[in-house]
Amino acid sequence: MIRNKDGGMKRLAVLLLILAMVSGITACSSNGKQVKNIYIYQNKPEIDEALKKVTAAYTAEHPDVQFTIETIGENYFTILKTKQATGDLPDVFTVIGNQGLGLWQSQLEDLSDQPWTADMIDLAKDEITGDDGKIYGLPLAIEGYGYVYNKELFKQAGIAAVPVTFSELKEDITNLKTGGVQPLIGAYLDWYQAGNFLINIGIARQEDPQAFIRGLYDGTSSIVGNKTFEELAEFIQYDFANGKDGLNTSFNAQTSKLINGEVAVTLGGNASTHA
Repeated sequence: MIRNKDGGMKRLAVLLLILAMVSGITACSSNGKQVKNIYIYQNKPEIDEALKKVTAAYTAEHPDVQFTIETIGENYFTILKTKQATGDLPDVFTVIGNQGLGLWQSQLEDLSDQPWTADMIDLAKDEITGDDGKIYGLPLAIEGYGYVYNKELFKQAGIAAVPVTFSELKEDITNLKTGGVQPLIGAYLDWYQAGNFLINIGIARQEDPQAFIRGLYDGTSSIVGNKTFEELAEFIQYDFANGKDGLNTSFNAQTSKLINGEVAVTLGGNASTHA
């Protein structure tokens, strides 16, 4: 998301976010000789290195434009609110989804005139379109989320194939336990494990997810009594019960234990595969 700036700075900031996802770099002229600093605050550690490289390359060609990049993986939004309260709100920052957009819309630049908006899929466009119909952000990432497993520990337990059903998962967890391997670990210490990723599974499996979300707001949909969410609740209870120290485990600890071979399976996504 882009804070209100002059038009040239807006286009530059959007350009740099696009460049973080593609291999090419396109030069554009700066608006003046005075050095400008663009403060980027984002919550994806897996793109931090690439973002710093692309901005450094831009500065090498345009010395009058420099960048401050701050990446926070945990407590991102709490810190962002603190920055707003102290008058240190970044020029470019990440928000998640349409509800997050609503919290910050008054601070954001209207990007509706940008040519790349014509290439967005409708689902992405809906998430960054304000109540006034204007586009306030650039879709930055598609997240994959599910079980990540340690292949060596599976091999040691004699598990030849990755489970694709809940019953197969339960069988493999039993085999891992029998072999003396800690099967699961989850970062239930942080709100996003259940409050973001896992609840999203229940929403995504609805017949019409967008209609279900609208129904939660107007009272025509309910999580209580919903068959999909009842199945999800059973899954969460199983995952937590077969994990270890779930309420005291952070994302970093969760990922490290998987990589170090201390645990066989964990819930994770794009960031976990880069850790």
